[in-house]
Amino acid sequence: MRAKKTVYFFSMLLLFSAFICRVGALSTTTVSFHGVGVTIDLTFPEEAHPSESITHNITITANVALTLQNFTIIIKAPVSSGWQEVKNQTITFLDLLEN
Repeated sequence: MRAKKTVYFFSMLLLFSAFICRVGALSTTTVSFHGVGVTIDLTFPEEAHPSESITHNITITANVALTLQNFTIIIKAPVSSGWQEVKNQTITFLDLLEN
């Protein structure tokens, strides 16, 4: 009789946990990097599903007028147990005005 009550208890606990444990991710996440007179804001989705396309937005703001030479952007994504390079782009000469 005690085993039957235990099974009912855990069955109900499992059933109610489906209603209680809902976690939702934020739609987008923004990360900022500051240094050498430049602010880089990167916006990306918090989660993605295998059949969905995702978009990354990068905004580069110069705090002072400057020229960037050989600026490389590399985007990597976790695949299985390692990281895979998704995009690699090098900008050889970029003139940035203040703001």
